[in-house]
Amino acid sequence: MAQIEIAMTVSGSTYYISDSDYASPDGNFYQGLVSQAPIVSLGATSGGYISVQKGTVILNNDPDNASGPFGSTRYATLLATPGPYDCTIKYDTKYPMFSGTVVLEEISNDQLRFSFQPTSYSNQAISVVTDSDGNSQYNPFSHGVVTNRQPLIQTGSQAFRNPSLNTSETVTVFEEGTNRFSSDTSTTITTSGYNGGQVVVSGTGANGTTVETFFDYVANTLSLGVTTAETTKTSSASSRAIHLYSNKPQLLTELASEVARSVNHQFYILPNPTTGSTTLYLIDRANLPTATQLSDHDVVGSSYTLGFPIQAVEGTWKATQRKGSQLQTLDITARSENVSVGQVLSIPMLADTVAQVSNMTTILNETRDVEKKPQASITVSEIKTDYYPGDRFKLDRSEDQITIDMITRTITWDFNNKTTNIKGDATLSELVTQ
Repeated sequence: MAQIEIAMTVSGSTYYISDSDYASPDGNFYQGLVSQAPIVSLGATSGGYISVQKGTVILNNDPDNASGPFGSTRYATLLATPGPYDCTIKYDTKYPMFSGTVVLEEISNDQLRFSFQPTSYSNQAISVVTDSDGNSQYNPFSHGVVTNRQPLIQTGSQAFRNPSLNTSETVTVFEEGTNRFSSDTSTTITTSGYNGGQVVVSGTGANGTTVETFFDYVANTLSLGVTTAETTKTSSASSRAIHLYSNKPQLLTELASEVARSVNHQFYILPNPTTGSTTLYLIDRANLPTATQLSDHDVVGSSYTLGFPIQAVEGTWKATQRKGSQLQTLDITARSENVSVGQVLSIPMLADTVAQVSNMTTILNETRDVEKKPQASITVSEIKTDYYPGDRFKLDRSEDQITIDMITRTITWDFNNKTTNIKGDATLSELVTQ
């Protein structure tokens, strides 16, 4: 019988716990300190980053147990520092099916309640530089081909900080209709004849031009076990261009979440079930993988939400054009229509020219086709360690007289009741029986 195996890292040491004393095939002894087995939900909380939506695990409160994760002096540490503590879960698997952190939420005389949180990655999306006046500024991060972008941080009389542009590609720095570009390095763009006017920069990001190369950069910068994105669940990531220029101070995972949402993608970071290496999995929401057929006998519950209709999906961006010695900034909107009434979804687009309207409309059409679908929720018996976001499932639900064809966007493992719930956008049709 499968047994839950939880590993927690506390004060530099790893402690192995389960819901009963257990000698695991992995060679570790798991203490039966889990009072209530975990419930963990993975899904997008905002943007396109799929991480822990919610989850709890309850441990015995036993400070006198020196061999437990929060016994002896570690209990005082827990009270002073409620978390986060690294945590992994295995369930009849060689490698962890879940990796994240836990934070102490509630204490009673006999229990410690922890909430699950995502793994914390502290990498910042952009760097801080000192400008020519001695002030700290956020240096923009570029990815893809960018056109007439601002700001450009001045670091000297004829020098500007390179906003992550590729020095092997053409770079221009226009001031009042004149290209002042002279030379560049990975850190500095040098101009000639700059007179102190407004400047706009154009070029190509140093880390590539597509969705896939951006997430390769993310995986590499986060120092994951696999330093490129896993793209099995994508169809357009290798060819879809993005035009990113950001000077917003934020974590790299937050920027990646915004990028994913803007291009109708999602991603999650978990150990690879075959190798155990931490991997960034990229999902194209328009992708339609091969479906797994579910058995109605394994289903313990199902429900459907049609929601308020989507009238349209709208994307906005700004385009700066050079008109002689003047700069003209335009507000650009692209729109994908659905029905005459309903909600209008607004999405900031990664674009910067008028000519990109057609490409942005393609993304909006794909977003509309996902957002307008009903949501299906299916609960099956047993913990399904091979179900993950982006997977496709089909089910002939005789009890509801409905055939379901769905893509999983949220998954919940309930180790207490030994069930797995999947939710996502679905195509529903009448179940026809002979």
